[in-house]
Amino acid sequence: MNIDEKSKVISSVEIASVSNISNLTNDRIEALAGGHGMVNMAIHTVVNVITDELLKGESLSIEFADVRRLPVEDIMEKAINVAKKSGADAANAALITACIMYLAGSAAQVGIPAGNRKLGATARMLAGVDRAGVAAIPTAKMNNKISGFPAVLAINQAMMEGKLSSHCGRSIPMNVGGGPLYGHSALGEDHIWPELATNGARIGTQAMLDAMAGAVISPHPFTAAVLGAAAILEIIHPDAEVPEAAGTYGSITSAYLVGKEAVKTAGLPEQLHFKVTGEAVDTAQLVGDVGLILKDIGAPTVIGMMAFDEIFSAFQEGIAGFSGGPVNPPPWTYRSLCRNRNENFVEK
Repeated sequence: MNIDEKSKVISSVEIASVSNISNLTNDRIEALAGGHGMVNMAIHTVVNVITDELLKGESLSIEFADVRRLPVEDIMEKAINVAKKSGADAANAALITACIMYLAGSAAQVGIPAGNRKLGATARMLAGVDRAGVAAIPTAKMNNKISGFPAVLAINQAMMEGKLSSHCGRSIPMNVGGGPLYGHSALGEDHIWPELATNGARIGTQAMLDAMAGAVISPHPFTAAVLGAAAILEIIHPDAEVPEAAGTYGSITSAYLVGKEAVKTAGLPEQLHFKVTGEAVDTAQLVGDVGLILKDIGAPTVIGMMAFDEIFSAFQEGIAGFSGGPVNPPPWTYRSLCRNRNENFVEK
């Protein structure tokens, strides 16, 4: 074959390969924009809505205000609706919106016992999604996938065996347990909740790491930490104050303690940094807040949790997702990290 003939053959093959646009995509384009829970387009449309609102000078704040509807709910509703129109189902739309709102600067909670003062719960209600519980939340697809059930199971087993706390409900005097005397006193906020928070986060996170390994998934520290955090936050008061020894009273909540222990158990770095800006983030705060969002969000699909994983690839440390890196990188090195720290690693 001479050069001219070879060029003709190559050109013919190239033209043939691009003659059908579906040959150029990972899936059918119409399917990706359709109504079976896909999120490829939805993530971009949610980001566009939030960016437009920020450029207008709108606030993303969840506020401690005595009003039925906050201004931020209008932004969230726009984002959720456009995500649905872009192909995401309701639970995935709620998850994507809540996570991107959080990374854009919205607080996960404001410390008032009302559902619409928590970011995850607000997104879920605006999307029209029922609450489901952490056991129903899947992990992203990591060849195999599991759910938050191992964390829920382990925490509940420890609770029934009396191992979650050194205190026992049978010893709480009548008319003390269940009321403000217990909840917002030294008994609750200095002793019981901090103990439940740290023990529960450790047990739940470790259960997720072990379950992933048992399902022949390379243990994913960030996923384990946030699902472990979410599982104990289903049980304890998520925005209770904590002892001053844990931080400034009035600004550190039980969710932060949960995040701190989950981070330690998973072997995550104590601080993360946003790509591009380099802004530092306290990993304990991030994990506690994200655990709270997941606790309230409903039941996203595996595809939704893959989007979740990519959303949190925004950090330089590479705790999640593949965005900005090779398509098929080696697993984030929980194994080598734990060997380096000489903790939390058991060779099986």
